[in-house]
Amino acid sequence: MRSRQNLAHRRREAKGPQRKIFAYSLRLCVFACAVCLLGCGASEIKPVDIYPEDMCSHCRMAISDQAFAAEIVAASGEIFKFDEIGCMERFQEKNGGLEIAATFVKDYATKTWLPLERSVIIQTSLKTPMGSGKIALADSVKAAAYLGQWPANK
Repeated sequence: MRSRQNLAHRRREAKGPQRKIFAYSLRLCVFACAVCLLGCGASEIKPVDIYPEDMCSHCRMAISDQAFAAEIVAASGEIFKFDEIGCMERFQEKNGGLEIAATFVKDYATKTWLPLERSVIIQTSLKTPMGSGKIALADSVKAAAYLGQWPANK
């Protein structure tokens, strides 16, 4: 009888370290999977800050007034910065094959970045860096107010 008890005791002792190693390996695997899922997931594309030394990707002028700035993030990750919306539009016409991941414009009133698809672009009589007169605003109410104040020249 004692030999059977000793044998069962030895088996439990032998499984103890194996169980610890298995549990540790399992925890490590779960942690690695969680890190991969969180770190490898698709991230939101964000605009890049514009600095005083940045030049327009179309006209090569310094981007001097952030209120008119625009930006394209290509699918390749390349960033194209513009001193105004008109330059961005002309750049897109010249580079029709460019795969665009995201396009951003600065809200004229707040100078904050807006995704192009969530902005209202209007033609005004304001003097923009290259003379297009186009500005971006966050909503149509603001856009109507700006059009009333600076109607487009016809």
